[in-house]
Amino acid sequence: MGYKTANFISLVYLLTRLPFSEPSPQCATLGKVYTLSLGYKPENTDDIIWKDQSQRLVRRKNMKVSDLREYVNIDQNASLLLNFLKKTDEKIYTAEVFNEAGKRVHKINIPLKVVESVSKPYLTIDCSTKTISCGARSIDEGTLELELNGKSLNISSGNVTYNVKEQYAHSPKITCIAKNCASVEKNETEMKCVGALILVVISVLLVCHCKKRRNQQHSQVNEVPPSNMPPSHQRQAKLQPPPRTRSKAQPQSRGQTPALPKPRAQARPKPQHNIDPLLVEEQPPPRPKPRSKSANPNKC
Repeated sequence: MGYKTANFISLVYLLTRLPFSEPSPQCATLGKVYTLSLGYKPENTDDIIWKDQSQRLVRRKNMKVSDLREYVNIDQNASLLLNFLKKTDEKIYTAEVFNEAGKRVHKINIPLKVVESVSKPYLTIDCSTKTISCGARSIDEGTLELELNGKSLNISSGNVTYNVKEQYAHSPKITCIAKNCASVEKNETEMKCVGALILVVISVLLVCHCKKRRNQQHSQVNEVPPSNMPPSHQRQAKLQPPPRTRSKAQPQSRGQTPALPKPRAQARPKPQHNIDPLLVEEQPPPRPKPRSKSANPNKC
C-alpha cells in the first residue's frame, strides 16, 4: 500500500514538473526584440538548452552560458531573447531543462510568428452620402475594425465602408482600429456633418413653409370681386378722376354788394367709354344707293 502511494505521488510530481502540452503560437513584431518565456523556474544547477528546428541556440549550465548564437541571449530567468527579428525567425523554438542527475524535468515547444506592425489607419467621411471609410497602408495578416460610439460596425481584412442611416442628436464618435497579432493602432474623429445635415434639412423646410405662406397671402390680396362690366370698362373706370363737387354759396353780410353771378360753365361732355373694338360687332359697309332716273320731258 505504501509502495503504490509513493508511485502515485511521484507521478503527480512528474506531471506538474513536465508540462508537455503545446502552448498557443506567439506573435512578434518584425525588427523588434522578443522574449520567449521558459514557463518554468529552474534551479541554479539545472542544465537549460534552447534550440530551434535546426540548431542549438544557447545553453546554460550551473549559471554559465555557452553555445550562444548571434542575435540570441538568455536572461536571469532562463528566457530566450531574440534580437532584430526577421521573417526567417518564424520557427518553432524548444527549451529543455535537465537536473543535476541529467534527467529531463521540463520541456516546452513555442511556435513563433513574425509580422510587420500595422500602420496608423485613416478615416474618410463623405457628408453628402453619409458614408464612412476606414483603411490602413499596412495591416500584415491583420484586420480593420470600424466603431460608431464604441459599437463595432464591421471587421474586415481590407478597407471597411459603412453607410450611417441612424440619426444622432450629437456628432457620433467614429473609431478605426487596425490590428494584428503583434500591434494595434487606432484613429478617432467625430462625424460632425451628421448634425449639420439635420440643421440644413430643418432650414430648408422652414424656408419652404414661409415661402408657401407668403404666396398664399399674396394670392388673397390680388383677388378682385367679379363685375358685370367688361374688362375694358373696368380699366377706364379706374383711370377716370373723381367728379368735382360744387361748393355751397356762403351767405352775404349786409352792406356788401352782391357778387355778380358767375357765368355757368358749359357742362362737360360726359366721357365716352372706350368700347373695346373686340366686343363690338363689326358693321358691314353701307350699300350704294341706286341712281335716280331723270324725268323724260317728252313724256306727257
